Amino acid sequence: MPYSVVLTGSHPEYYSEQMLDALQSYLRNGGRLMYLGGNGFYWVTSVGSQWPYALEVRRWGGTETWGSAPGEYHHSTTGELGGLWRNRGRAPQSLVGVGFCADGWLDEPPNTCAFARPYARTLESRDPRAAFIFEGVASDTLIGDFESLSLGRGAAGDEVDRVEPLFGSPPNTLCVAAATGFQRHCHAVEERHYAARFSIEDSTVRSDMVYLEYPRGGAVFSVGSIAWSGALYFNGYDNNVSRITRNVLTRFMQENKNAAGEETE
Repeated sequence: MPYSVVLTGSHPEYYSEQMLDALQSYLRNGGRLMYLGGNGFYWVTSVGSQWPYALEVRRWGGTETWGSAPGEYHHSTTGELGGLWRNRGRAPQSLVGVGFCADGWLDEPPNTCAFARPYARTLESRDPRAAFIFEGVASDTLIGDFESLSLGRGAAGDEVDRVEPLFGSPPNTLCVAAATGFQRHCHAVEERHYAARFSIEDSTVRSDMVYLEYPRGGAVFSVGSIAWSGALYFNGYDNNVSRITRNVLTRFMQENKNAAGEETE
């Protein structure tokens, strides 16, 4: 396997079937993935053989800025059904443990992001399998309780993902930290059946940080937040968001050990 670890950016929203198949195969054969963003693996995306320089997306049934007209849900490039991967049985929760649940942006005044919060560690973070994630991080310290480049105070914000077993989060998913208390947000449309989207605090609106083991030493670390990457820089990169990111990357790069740090043959 040419890569011991793969990292995403902050918003890997558009994935083709070939990309999902490759990532799933990589993980099932011992690969390690750091999903350092939110709202990932969301829209069905295709590339046609006649126009390899063009991407096609047909938006329907999800949280969207525009919608495809009735009868235009299938892609012209591949003939496949567009929309959400979730509606085709491939929800992001089944791949990386978490999936998109809400977003929120600038609040005026004072022109700061009201939709940003720090993470708090959970009881599951005490699981020995997750110990390496928090090396050098005090157990009672909030994670990302400082400014992010998303203009808010908190490493969880902008667009966030949560664990949801109903949508495929595997039973062995460890939710090691969570950001809660979001009070101004926009629910993912696909999770609501009425017109109003803005809401007060809701327990289904969370940013969950998870650790998920795959066979053959494979593993996923997901932060469930677009704002995570924007918090890395704070205090000259000397902060607990950067420390956790480095801890996981260092462990995932150890090819002679599985993701839990156990020696392999």
